Amino acid sequence: MQTRALALCLALAGSTQVLAEEQWGLGLGVISAASPYQGESKDVLVVPLVSYDNERFHFSGVSASYDLYEEGAFKWAAFVRPGFDFFRPDDADDESMRSLKRRKFSVLAGVRLETELGFAKGSLAMAHDITGNAKGYSLEAGLSRQFIINRVLMLKTELGLVYADQKTVDYYYGVDSGESPYFAAYTADSALNPYVSATLMYQLDPNWQLFSNLKVSEYDSEIKDSPIVARDRDVQFMAAMSYKF
Repeated sequence: MQTRALALCLALAGSTQVLAEEQWGLGLGVISAASPYQGESKDVLVVPLVSYDNERFHFSGVSASYDLYEEGAFKWAAFVRPGFDFFRPDDADDESMRSLKRRKFSVLAGVRLETELGFAKGSLAMAHDITGNAKGYSLEAGLSRQFIINRVLMLKTELGLVYADQKTVDYYYGVDSGESPYFAAYTADSALNPYVSATLMYQLDPNWQLFSNLKVSEYDSEIKDSPIVARDRDVQFMAAMSYKF
């Protein structure tokens, strides 16, 4: 699952960037993440981070967004980012999991609306799998707030919900009839996964910054009840250093 952990790391790194004029960023990050599938161990990886930001375009490794329209407290943006979990039977440690079909990687493309609510920033995003693997869509709603602790330290907190449609959930966590002699057939329905996230950023100087992120997502019962899923929640932790120029 090293590729999945790398994608998560780069996506999280992009979510921590502060809007600025045109600049590049290079850094190094450490991430701890675990697959929900049976028999998969936790990954701890050290990976490079690359980012680019200008007034409208934002890029971070495997994620990109473009600001389409901004008026007052509202902003529309288009984005492309990594999708849901994927699974390669050849990488599985358990014989039973090696009997399953491959669940391929997905890429989500969509639009996001952001607005200032006074007490927090609200966001609503809709995305579709453009790879054609899961052939599904997802919706995400979130509330985030930044706290400036002092001139060099900032905390960002976020609460959110991710809705995945039936096609997406069944593709990744369902089991087809006759797919495996070890697992009974399981058809998964749509899922609603809540999450909480906290990011701490420390500005060492105008160019160097340290940041860490902890994100916990609770799986819907449609995912937890799958015979090939071993975890009730997804816990991701990341720490990184980056240099902006």
